Amino acid sequence: MDLAKGACISSNFVNDMENGKKWASPGTMVKIAEVLGIEAYELLKPEGLYPDNLNSIVNKYTDDIHFALDKIRKDFLKT
Repeated sequence: MDLAKGACISSNFVNDMENGKKWASPGTMVKIAEVLGIEAYELLKPEGLYPDNLNSIVNKYTDDIHFALDKIRKDFLKT
């Protein structure tokens, strides 16, 4: 599906956004994100800031983080 058509905006507006001449309103950004199948905040994420596999990294270390927090709680907070 064409981005402009799917988000109910003109192709000229899309072109102006791509060239930094115009910014989309928050509502339009939500529509664009829906068409692209992403979350709206991802449109604002600086490229390369987060690795593509961020979720797998978080999942990999979640157990280690919980273990460390439990140890801190037991050793230092005496709970």
